[in-house]
Amino acid sequence: MAKMYVNLKTMTRGLAFFNVSCIKQNIPEIELREFTNKPRQAHGILYIACKTAVFTTEDGLRHTFKRGNLVYLPKGLKYTAFLSGGSLSDFTSLQLYYHLLDKRGNDYYISDQPTCLTENTPDTIIGNLIDMAYETVNSEYPTFTINKLFFEMMETVAKLMWLPDISESGNKVIPAIYYLSLHLNDDIPVPYLAKLCMMSESSFRREFEAATGKSPALYKSTLKISKAKELIRMDPTISTATLVEELGFSDASYFYKTFERITGMSLKEYRKSVK
Repeated sequence: MAKMYVNLKTMTRGLAFFNVSCIKQNIPEIELREFTNKPRQAHGILYIACKTAVFTTEDGLRHTFKRGNLVYLPKGLKYTAFLSGGSLSDFTSLQLYYHLLDKRGNDYYISDQPTCLTENTPDTIIGNLIDMAYETVNSEYPTFTINKLFFEMMETVAKLMWLPDISESGNKVIPAIYYLSLHLNDDIPVPYLAKLCMMSESSFRREFEAATGKSPALYKSTLKISKAKELIRMDPTISTATLVEELGFSDASYFYKTFERITGMSLKEYRKSVK
């Protein structure tokens, strides 16, 4: 079966994180670690507190990261890790382990290679990781506390990943774009979005279309249909009723029409294309 992938910026229902744990790591000034004989048994998210970390995968690719980076390491990866430069704190890295599965038990990946999620990791995320590491080692029943900290952290990571995309235009409507992405199934009036951006409604509509090439209504419909396509790729048997409810469409008929208008193909045709 082909690998399944997920975009943290558009995380959807139907996926669940399992067996979350975290450890503090402290290495000498220079250390080479071999992970070439046995692949990773879980996905990892690594906060780098040492000066540099270089991961060389079995295909010969080198991935270099630096202090402050938050790095994703995929399950199944074989690699060597060269860490150097010591740390400014009592650890050289914080490593989080987890599994991400759908209801059928299929693994989901962020990437096939070591990938930087954030370059300058904020203190809130570092604090979450430190607290999770403490709970992993010291708590007799850590699951609930760790999961709470983990989801707080992942929400922050997802928001940070959104910001570069929506700020490229340097436009005043960025708060509205971001708000729409987080409230797909809510009925949000344009005057409310204009207030978020501290603009008049007419100025907001003009600025929004200049930034996105779409009206606010069409932009939101496009986001909804993108999410519908993602849900169908995850589960080709998902019912239309579920899609309508998840995405906040008024009825199935309107959903069908919107899907075809934006994608250029019917819902039935799209379902066939992903099977």
